[in-house]
Amino acid sequence: MFNAEPLLQRHLDRWIRLLGLGAWRISWEICDEPIDHDVPVAVNHYYVRKTGRREAHIKFDRVHLRTSGQVERAVVHELLRCI
Repeated sequence: MFNAEPLLQRHLDRWIRLLGLGAWRISWEICDEPIDHDVPVAVNHYYVRKTGRREAHIKFDRVHLRTSGQVERAVVHELLRCI
């Protein structure tokens, strides 16, 4: 069985640095149940607070994360939403 968790963390660490999102507080989780009726790969809830603090919580759907390439594409796609 493909283990997406370590790849997610590795790709997040890399792309957060490359995209200059180091000031963001980004958390994530992998869901075993479908995230939404539209069957997205991931959902990103991101906020810029009145204090200026930037936060994002990304939920990834395990069903769509079967290869390292799929994991990386999902990570980049969701992080670009923060920009």
